[in-house]
Amino acid sequence: MKRPAQVFLGYGICAGLVLLGLGAVTVAALDAESGAREARAAARRASELRLAMWPLDWAAASFLGEQAALDPTAFAHGERRMQDPEFVRGRFVVETDGRYAAPLPVVVTKGLPPRAAASGAVFAGADLRPLADAARRLSDGSFVGGAASVAPVSNGDVLGGPYEAPSAPVSIPMPPSPEGLASQPTARARPQQSASGSSNPSRRPPPANPANVQTFQTAGSFQVEGDPVLRAQVEYDNRGFNSFETQRLALENNFANPSVGTPSAPPRVSPFLGVWLVADDVERLCFVRRFRAAGEAEVLHAVWVDGDLFRADLAARVADVFPAARFEPYREDPEAPDLAGDRLASAPVRLLPGPSGVVAVEGSSGGLVAGLVGAWIAVFGAMVGGALLLSASQRLSERRGRFVSAVTHELRTPLTSFRLYADLLADGRVEDPAVKASYLSTLRIESERLSRVVESVLLFARLEGGSGGLRREHLDFADVILRAEAPLRRRAAESDFTLTIDVDALRGRTVFVDPQSVEQILVNLVDNACKYADLSEPRRIEIAAAPIRGGECAVLVRDFGPGVPKGEEQAVFEPFRRSSLHHNGPSPGAGLGLALARALADAQGGELDVLHAAPGAAFRLRFVADR
Repeated sequence: MKRPAQVFLGYGICAGLVLLGLGAVTVAALDAESGAREARAAARRASELRLAMWPLDWAAASFLGEQAALDPTAFAHGERRMQDPEFVRGRFVVETDGRYAAPLPVVVTKGLPPRAAASGAVFAGADLRPLADAARRLSDGSFVGGAASVAPVSNGDVLGGPYEAPSAPVSIPMPPSPEGLASQPTARARPQQSASGSSNPSRRPPPANPANVQTFQTAGSFQVEGDPVLRAQVEYDNRGFNSFETQRLALENNFANPSVGTPSAPPRVSPFLGVWLVADDVERLCFVRRFRAAGEAEVLHAVWVDGDLFRADLAARVADVFPAARFEPYREDPEAPDLAGDRLASAPVRLLPGPSGVVAVEGSSGGLVAGLVGAWIAVFGAMVGGALLLSASQRLSERRGRFVSAVTHELRTPLTSFRLYADLLADGRVEDPAVKASYLSTLRIESERLSRVVESVLLFARLEGGSGGLRREHLDFADVILRAEAPLRRRAAESDFTLTIDVDALRGRTVFVDPQSVEQILVNLVDNACKYADLSEPRRIEIAAAPIRGGECAVLVRDFGPGVPKGEEQAVFEPFRRSSLHHNGPSPGAGLGLALARALADAQGGELDVLHAAPGAAFRLRFVADR
């Protein structure tokens, strides 16, 4: 059998490996749960963003629809109208080559004093070629007399670096046709306007429900449900298509109901496209379109918008979902990923949502945590149980070893005496009758000793198995002790000890015990005192009644030897264990006397413990008295 230290070291290494593995599993599970939570949060945020972009684009599209339906002379005059949203600063006209056309910086009206035109003052001297270049990106088309052939184009940045005009107009393909978006309702009325003149998209729902945008029919059928980037691009295209449809319908309604100043023949008009340009060293937002009246040259109509107020108006529309939302100018960057999901299709701005204002009910991870805690508790419980089982196994192994050693030693001595004296007597080498009698007496004594050892082992085994065969009676405790007086005095006399017995105080105290077992307990205690107090002075053993407490009665067996070392008060009752003071001493014994005495006391509902006396040791035997 390996030493206990080696066994526990091996167990500790195995337990450490198990804990290490469980720790790795715990970290992996928590990381996976954290990743899943982050993925759910990202999906929820993307959904909130998609739902926020539709009303934003609808508001911008409604504003552009209103501008598209204006009388063309409004752009030449350049003045703000009373019903214009607060962020509109003015309108102006630009030649297709980028030269400023109208209104003049100073407007002269017959009968009125000259007045300054804000648009003319700002843009008359500015480089407007970026507006002309942006307009070239709009393909030729007409909103009147059939479906629009105008393509949605991304609102790009025309700033940064030297200006270079494109070598040829850029034509961008059309988005899916209205037939391909049959599942999406399209507005057929001019957007309503609030009292302040700003568009109010809350008056009617967005023209398309993002949840329904799943599949588009092109050359083949493809799904966008599993690809967030592609889905964002498709939704962006849908929002752009809605913006252009809003402008086209506004023009159709306007020219279908001619008013004063409306050309008799429908003009050819492109949708508005947002452009950020620099004028007076300030970055300004303008929306530009191509306009060609019947029989006239093409010009560009521009709406000048206060970028800060425009973005503040957009932010107010999503404040309930994104309280900290802000908008920044969108600039095309070929080297940066273009995530269409966060930018408007109707205006060159990008939404920076910030923290969401929607309280999300996150799925609880309590089940995982509870499972992990349960796993750790189970593992720790198994380890503690394993350690206790291993410790008990080690104690059992040590006890078995002590038993073999003690019993072997106790049996070897009488067996050796038997063999020696039996050989002498059998060979006839002892002729003196007195010597023969002495040898026979020794054989008798050793046989009795051998019998006691065997009987003690068998009795202890029966007690541990729960079958001690006790015969309990209701007897006077003093009479039970005095019944064992003769064998007790005989054992004390064998070791030249004086035994005193004083149990008068126990008279009348009835206990329910087995008298033979009580006698065995007292004999074992006296025998123990004779062995381990052999060098004591005085050589006396006392049996006396102990102080009575409550319903108990007790007797003390005291010697005047070295006593029991402190810390070993319980160890001396372990089977086959001897006190450290006498572990290797000459006193015979298997180390079973005190263990057997305690087992007998426990079997009768009594208690046996040891008290420190000065000098010596006192063993107290207690029983509950009958009432």
